[in-house]
Amino acid sequence: MPPAPAKVSMQVNLLIALFMNHSNMVRGILSAGKHAEESPVKEQGPKMDRVPQETRSRIMSKVRSRNTRPEILVRSLLHHLGFRFRLHRKDLPGRPDIVFPSRNKVLFIHGCFWHQHPGCGKARLPQTRTEFWTAKLQRNVQRDTENVQELSERGWTVLTVWECETKNLATLTEKLLRSI
Repeated sequence: MPPAPAKVSMQVNLLIALFMNHSNMVRGILSAGKHAEESPVKEQGPKMDRVPQETRSRIMSKVRSRNTRPEILVRSLLHHLGFRFRLHRKDLPGRPDIVFPSRNKVLFIHGCFWHQHPGCGKARLPQTRTEFWTAKLQRNVQRDTENVQELSERGWTVLTVWECETKNLATLTEKLLRSI
């Protein structure tokens, strides 16, 4: 009795993956089981992401550089504390998220992943495309350092609030009141 078509398709995909030495693809085919016929082998190599490319593209398109949730939370908190400020001044290096011109202070609100917060669990390096992510995230950290140095040279005091710090409002409020 010949094997079922789905089983043949899975075996063919598995052999191709083994031949091409794509261990991730082999794991994917084996874990897909009966659904292997729905995900044919592509010539470009193994799929390294857990979600389809269209979904990843949609997710990444939603990542913003301004008006993020942590930023809006900090702005709201500062406003309730009675502080007045300017947003995203283009004439300052790094376009600080919040600027207190009368106090010569700027505030950056950094995402822990994108700016690699030291010691934070959210600052982990992705397991796929590690060369790309390492270079990108190191450049972000380098750019942050350059911006802080340039602002300091211009006479500004630079403060940083990390995304993970916005989870505890009491601690965040104390930090802001002490710093500003």
